[in-house]
Amino acid sequence: VFRHLIFLLTCLGLSGLAISAAEPEAAKRDLPRLKPTEPAAALGTFSLKPGFRLELTAAEPLVADPVAMAFDENSRLFVIEMIGYSEHRDDKLGQVRLLEDTDGDGHFDRSTIYARDLAWPTAIACYDGGVFVGVTPDILYLKDTDGDRKADERRVVFTGIGDSVNRLNMQSLMNSFRWGLDNRIHGTASGTPGKVRVVGKPELGTVSFVRSDFSFDPRTLEFRLENGGAQHGMDFDSAGRKFVCSNSHHIQQVMYEQRYAGANPNFMPQSPLVDIPVDGASAPVFRLSPDEAWRVIRTRWRVAKQVSGPVEGGGRPSGYFTAATGATIYDGHAWPSGYSGDAFIADAGSNLVHRKKLRSHGIKFTAQRPDDERDREFLASTDNWFRPVQMEVGPDGALYIADMYREVIEHPWSLPHGIKQHIDLDSGNDRGRIYRVVSGVFVQPELPRLGQATVAELVETLDHPNGWHRSTAARLLFERQNQAAVEPLRRLANRGKTGLGRMHALHVLAGLDALKRSDLVAVTTDLSPVVRTHAIRLAERFLPKRQAGVGGKPTGVTPLTQSLLRLADDHDKHVRFQLAWTLGTVEFPDKADALAKLFRQAGADHWQLVALLNAATEQHAELIVELKGDTTFSKSFFSDVIFRNLETMRAGRLAKFSVRPKKASYLPQVFKPSGKVDPNRAKVVEQYRPALAKRGNAKLGRVTFEQRCAACHQLGGVGQNIGPDLKSVRANGAEKMLVSIIDPNREVAPQYVLHKVYSAKNKETIVGTIKYMSGSGIVMSLPDGSERQFIRSAADLVESTGLSLMPAGLEAGLSNSQMADLLAWLLQAE
Repeated sequence: VFRHLIFLLTCLGLSGLAISAAEPEAAKRDLPRLKPTEPAAALGTFSLKPGFRLELTAAEPLVADPVAMAFDENSRLFVIEMIGYSEHRDDKLGQVRLLEDTDGDGHFDRSTIYARDLAWPTAIACYDGGVFVGVTPDILYLKDTDGDRKADERRVVFTGIGDSVNRLNMQSLMNSFRWGLDNRIHGTASGTPGKVRVVGKPELGTVSFVRSDFSFDPRTLEFRLENGGAQHGMDFDSAGRKFVCSNSHHIQQVMYEQRYAGANPNFMPQSPLVDIPVDGASAPVFRLSPDEAWRVIRTRWRVAKQVSGPVEGGGRPSGYFTAATGATIYDGHAWPSGYSGDAFIADAGSNLVHRKKLRSHGIKFTAQRPDDERDREFLASTDNWFRPVQMEVGPDGALYIADMYREVIEHPWSLPHGIKQHIDLDSGNDRGRIYRVVSGVFVQPELPRLGQATVAELVETLDHPNGWHRSTAARLLFERQNQAAVEPLRRLANRGKTGLGRMHALHVLAGLDALKRSDLVAVTTDLSPVVRTHAIRLAERFLPKRQAGVGGKPTGVTPLTQSLLRLADDHDKHVRFQLAWTLGTVEFPDKADALAKLFRQAGADHWQLVALLNAATEQHAELIVELKGDTTFSKSFFSDVIFRNLETMRAGRLAKFSVRPKKASYLPQVFKPSGKVDPNRAKVVEQYRPALAKRGNAKLGRVTFEQRCAACHQLGGVGQNIGPDLKSVRANGAEKMLVSIIDPNREVAPQYVLHKVYSAKNKETIVGTIKYMSGSGIVMSLPDGSERQFIRSAADLVESTGLSLMPAGLEAGLSNSQMADLLAWLLQAE
């Protein structure tokens, strides 16, 4: 019911409520069809960063509507074709296509339909000679066992994703299957909830979630939830850090793993999903393609109130992220080294690929446009048909781009009938392109065939400079489970040429159940902080697990615990960050001493302190005494906050870590209408439409903002950052802003939907939005602007109301001139 309500509200927000019974009709001549550019001329439509070259590696009829892809161990490319987009799910037109480059020239020349009859497939990952494919509600396993390049083995492995959804949203389906360092396949369920179970194995139980990422062990089929929860696009960097994206949140970092939350019965970490771009979640983009005629006409009709719906961008329907997708971290070896670790995000609506530099000043990264791309994109096309949706780094180190290549990408229900009747939403269902970006000096290498490699060769490949080689070799070693790899892996872990190779060797040893304590002791002094970080993470399997709410007795000092204790003084912040999370989940001797050292070095890094407070599961008094005995620490800016939280936990209460600026005393109050709120929100919207024609005074609008909006929104240095980013929302224009103020329930993003949560432990029902939910705890934003955290129990109940956190009636008592002032502030304030 919850997802159905969200879907209906979204539909209402996009199509709106009819303003009049008679809608206008567009003349067919005013909606000229956009002609596709044939493959032979396609490269001429692109602008690419100097020093790089774009190559078309496959096009129709070899491929159609590609939305996901994965290279197997022999450099063959498996492609998901979502031919049923956007209104033909029930026709099961989706396919898996197998592309091969038989002559090694870098262009695919053989195309085989590997599997047919799939309803909106969206994700794929290679494993054990076959592929796992995401086809909501199922994850299938497909395999060719007789060598004809067609899957003759086809079975449903998992089911239940989208179980409670009456009608699926095609833009919120599972995607981005990735092989993880932990020898698991990771993916995101996007905005689709689930009750996932393994087909034929009821003993494995059901895993339920509202909005989550997930991973599964391809051997045991153990399925678990992971932090994330973005829309379409997820990737790991070389060190295993996770980044995701959503339509108007073009890059976010996932700050910690879900399994760490809930270890401390008296502390709940905040939501791990954070925006990191310095230019905002819905940052400006520089489109080269023209705005589509149908969009221009629809905007004109909306401005004239001939049809309902928001005026996009205040008449500017482009120039900012609205369809961010496919976040990919470049980890190849074929580009200049300065691009390693850069993030690439496509915008399918604006026909471009955007680049961000990821920089780590603290634990949280920042994402910033390169200096020489301040007013342009890494890749952009003048062709409206170019629809980049996913990217992969290939066996050759190039960046591959899946281009759906279609005339229109738009929700069908957002198009007025007077326009839709002249538009072919199926135009492009028989077309598709796959490009690769290479450096200007790139020379085509021989294609690797790792499927034929020996165990020794695979171990050696873990040291390769290309990320595809490393992850594919790791996967193959895990699949083979050949114990002959153990000693070569152990040697690599100690004497490998690169830190990444040594790190991979440790994880593969763990996947072979051959990792020893002595292996980890040896690498805790490794020169690479990445190796030391992962040594801590892997050490958790050898230490007694701490159970939430249960004080355990740590084991005695061992060589492994001694080595980990020394890392509390490590000079690298990421090493200390991992140690803090690990200390929260295991029983550990001298834990208070280690935490005290970590607290002293954390400084003002917010996320270091979150991890450390999570780790402070017991020995609070001892830790407080030790820290108060340090004069320098006691005088630090954060000491009072830390001591207050430790004292709260010591008393057995739930601590809440938040830090306000030093002089912060401003706490805006929640506005409450004095009279009855008119339930006919559409009528109220019409009463305030004259405000759109008035020239407002932003200074006066700020006063209204502080009185009515600042409890949940932050703008111009005023207010609290609880609701949506108003700088991003303002790109939708004054009319949509007006509708959002007066009728907040017309369109509700999933993260701002009110839920009722019954806490069995506290015997109360809490109403608010869910900022973060795991199997162990919930963090909620309440309607009064405050935040509530609590530990979950099996008897808790979670129910969606389908309504927005933002209450109706905020316009009460305002004149049209005052509303114009408020809109001026919302649209102009920095």
